[in-house]
Amino acid sequence: MGENGEKIYRITVRMPEKERQLAEKLAKYLHEHELIKKPSINEVVRYSLMYLAYVIAKQARSDVQGGDTGGE
Repeated sequence: MGENGEKIYRITVRMPEKERQLAEKLAKYLHEHELIKKPSINEVVRYSLMYLAYVIAKQARSDVQGGDTGGE
């Protein structure tokens, strides 16, 4: 169980060496800018998922408020 009593799941992410190196560099960058607690790939994946969800939700709200701007 997690800190808040939530169930914790473990996933495996497979990536080539070059992507792993990029993930480690991103982890260091995000940690230096205090966006993640630890400079780890695990934290990068968690942060990335939350950021992606935020961007998609923001876009969905914008689409609903702005209506269709497809130009057809």
